Amino acid sequence: MSSDYSAEFKLAKARKQHICEYCGERIRKGETHWSQFFVDNCRAWTWREHMECRAAIVRAGLEYDGTDEWDLPPRENPRGLTVEEYEELPEREESA
Repeated sequence: MSSDYSAEFKLAKARKQHICEYCGERIRKGETHWSQFFVDNCRAWTWREHMECRAAIVRAGLEYDGTDEWDLPPRENPRGLTVEEYEELPEREESA
């Protein structure tokens, strides 16, 4: 028997350190972030995002639905930017 469930996104204040599922960077203790709880195939977990990462997801028109299928690889995206916005940034000169 499988029961799938996803709660609405909510604002949360981190009681401990977490990792943003969008960019892979730390969500620090005390930092306000977006949180969503899932249950899928008897597996439960919480998806967490920085405020600016959630805004980038909305701007890009993407949404994670709790399955393993998503248009972006989790934890590998530029913090607070869509992939397109990141690619449009001017190249930075590397310091010698």
